[in-house]
Amino acid sequence: MLEMQSKPSFQNTAVADPATTTVGGMKTSIHVTALDEIVNVNSLFTMAIFIGFSRTVPKNATSATRPECTTSRETVRRLIIFEVVSFSFFLFSSLIAQSLNINLNYLRFGLFGSTIGSVLGCSFLTLSIVDLQQILS
Repeated sequence: MLEMQSKPSFQNTAVADPATTTVGGMKTSIHVTALDEIVNVNSLFTMAIFIGFSRTVPKNATSATRPECTTSRETVRRLIIFEVVSFSFFLFSSLIAQSLNINLNYLRFGLFGSTIGSVLGCSFLTLSIVDLQQILS
């Protein structure tokens, strides 16, 4: 009788990363890393907002002596409103991202909400930079 020799099997023996878990069929390590990065980027943008707040002095920011070269109070008011709204969207986005690190059940909706908050925050930050440029020039 011929004996069958067992051939070594080349099965996938990769060990799963213990930090990677699945929630609803989604790998969460990538998503948790994305949430952490959203929080980091939002903190940088928040710092930019506070730098913009410190530069909102219209009379001292310009060296022009002609009245048509100074900015209106409406522009300064818009700048402050855009910065406050931008800050609130960044805060909203960061709070959602931080809460998802604690509870991963609503990961898909939380990522969407956090992304929307960051995009809206960036939009209002861009509008405030435009007004800041009008004040400084």
